[in-house]
Amino acid sequence: MYLIVVDQEKCIGCGGCCDVCMIAGFAIYNGKAVFVEEGECLGCEMCVEECRTTWGNPRAITMTEY
Repeated sequence: MYLIVVDQEKCIGCGGCCDVCMIAGFAIYNGKAVFVEEGECLGCEMCVEECRTTWGNPRAITMTEY
């Protein structure tokens, strides 16, 4: 199983993670991405790769296997 965490301070709400998630696990709430399908992540890491934060900052999405 995979834990997806979206750092709300880094997220710019671009929706890229929503576009690439194969399980449609992300939604935009109040202008920020939220992972809404806890326990369903396939571990493809497409959301992590697609995440666009302000230039030079680390990505807002992290994935951890547990």
